[in-house]
Amino acid sequence: MRTVGQLLSLLLPLVGGVHASAPQACSSKGGPGGVCGSVLLQQAASSSMRLATDVKAGDEDVCDEEAWPDKDHNLVCGECKVLVNNFNTIYLTCDGYCSTVGRQCAGAWEENGDTCNVLYEMTCDQSIASSDAICQCGASIAAPDGAGSNDNDNGDSSAESNGNDNEDSSGGDLVCDEEAWPDKDHDLVCGECKVLVNNFNTVYQTCDGYCAAVGRQCAGAWEENGDTCNVLHEMTCDQSIASSDAICQCGEQVSTINDGSGAHDGGAGSGSESGDASDEGTEVCYGEFAQRAVDEGNGIGTPEIVTSSDGTCKDSCSGNDQCKSFTYCPSWNKCWLKDRSFSGGESTTSYGTCKTYYKRPCGGQPATSPPVTSPPVTSPPVTSPPVTSPPSGSARPEVKVVSYNLFWWNAHNQNPWKFQSIADNIKDTLQADTLGLQECDSASVIKDRTGYEAASPFEGAQGVVVHPGRFRVGRTGARDIQATGKWGPRYVTWAELTDLGSDRTFWHFNTHWCVHNGNGRTCNSDVRYTGAQHMLDAIRQEAGSAPVVITGDFNAAMGEAGPQHFLANGFELAGSNWVDAIFYTKEHWEVISTSTGNPANSDHAPVIATLKMK
Repeated sequence: MRTVGQLLSLLLPLVGGVHASAPQACSSKGGPGGVCGSVLLQQAASSSMRLATDVKAGDEDVCDEEAWPDKDHNLVCGECKVLVNNFNTIYLTCDGYCSTVGRQCAGAWEENGDTCNVLYEMTCDQSIASSDAICQCGASIAAPDGAGSNDNDNGDSSAESNGNDNEDSSGGDLVCDEEAWPDKDHDLVCGECKVLVNNFNTVYQTCDGYCAAVGRQCAGAWEENGDTCNVLHEMTCDQSIASSDAICQCGEQVSTINDGSGAHDGGAGSGSESGDASDEGTEVCYGEFAQRAVDEGNGIGTPEIVTSSDGTCKDSCSGNDQCKSFTYCPSWNKCWLKDRSFSGGESTTSYGTCKTYYKRPCGGQPATSPPVTSPPVTSPPVTSPPVTSPPSGSARPEVKVVSYNLFWWNAHNQNPWKFQSIADNIKDTLQADTLGLQECDSASVIKDRTGYEAASPFEGAQGVVVHPGRFRVGRTGARDIQATGKWGPRYVTWAELTDLGSDRTFWHFNTHWCVHNGNGRTCNSDVRYTGAQHMLDAIRQEAGSAPVVITGDFNAAMGEAGPQHFLANGFELAGSNWVDAIFYTKEHWEVISTSTGNPANSDHAPVIATLKMK
């Protein structure tokens, strides 16, 4: 620990207005020679004022920089001030780093040459494309439950080592059986009803999603540090992050039929029953179709469940009163919870190994006609025809799908004559049924110039438009895929489309991935691969096992990890040109034709595929 006199010896030259290149001593606490070089400050007066304040703070709130994580070359550049390693991959900002050690950020600088030399000053919330930065941390902050200050302990933390008691963050007095909860990373329990969740971004996506899987509401969420119970920063319950791990605390049980803890017999034949006895004696029984129901109903807002047994699906459905049925696909080791009730007499269709299971009264035989026990679906009504697979004739619609980057900033904003040919291309030449657009700043302009109507939201200047009168539009949405590059966040947008001629339904997802580094952000194949993972998660959560087409400007060769992620997870490539492509779920579609269109003064040629539903 440095004395006040030593600190003043560092401050006086700055206060005296010494030139920025004047040498300034600074302790390295274990670094070679105990000196970290000359400190270059662009704003000496303001910096000295900040340091002077820290002297006072240091007397009252002592920092133990030796215990702080990720010090590059073990360098300490001043009181509560270190050279941070892994800056852009783990902490992102000095706010992020300081929160890891339980403190507020007091200052941030870009370093020069892996030393304490300052290249320029930053803000505490500023991200840069550098593995190193200098961060100065200030006053301690009240740590979330289980976080504590990391000044003195950076090892693995369990519930005991973090001093957690039996009171959850919602203030309740809960008793949870965390040992039975799924996907605990390293089997870590971080407190009462609070665990380190594995497979966070690929299965659960949010702590709302994880807690729903155990039949509870979310009470708290945190990003973890180093596969431990140490908290990096606090999150919201509905927040997604590009991390395989997060800390989730679950609160009160959701309104349930039972707690989902009963044993299951693993399923029964069509029309038979399987029971689930809760602690209160309430039994939930299930019927099972030999195939998947033609009309599965809608999802209930919970992520897909990864499991090798239908018993896990029954546990989750039994523990959620919104769940009336579920689709289980053993070949995918996944199931999807649904809101539709069944009686046992509904139409089914062959779809791989997938089957529909449904809640039913225990005892007796299934009814011969379905009672309507779920709320009527009004937007859109799903009225698939009672056919068995494979359907034929008009029940197998052909859909012309196009992906087209419109070069908006140049063709519309700077050279309107170019955009006229692009609009004519859409309206008169391409004549797509459904069209994924990228670099499209206004869906209303597209409607005015071409007649095509927006089917999805437009986020990040991309979305889905459809030929008027061709489809009934159902559920729609957009999601940040957490693969931000120079030009900001990247999204996936989607629309559920029902062909009016056949009443067959499919989903169209569209995207535009990052391409450039800049503005403190890095874009590369790893970032795009992260985007592909988040995008596939959204597709599975929204569309489940339904037919899907994907369009996009992927800013990647088709051999890159991102596009390959689709091909490894049930999709085929219909066609591509340069970085633009169309994918489809191979179990649902056959390709009739593919081609590449005329760019018509865009810098991208449209990719065209005519697909026929199986």
